[in-house]
Amino acid sequence: MPKQKLPYMLERIRRCRTCGIEVDRPPLEYEETPYCANCLSEAVTGTGSLDVKWQRVGQYLEVTQAAQKDR
Repeated sequence: MPKQKLPYMLERIRRCRTCGIEVDRPPLEYEETPYCANCLSEAVTGTGSLDVKWQRVGQYLEVTQAAQKDR
């Protein structure tokens, strides 16, 4: 009996890198942010408010982190 080939998996299952839940997003968007909406919002709110500084560079504004204050 000849050996059967297994079918190729056409798409990878994309999972959140923190909690492991399946993320339903296009591949390029997932490569930029490989987290689910819950983990991403928790990470953003968990960082607190950082002091940032806006600097004009040509026609664009560039964000740089200001010096951190000692707590």
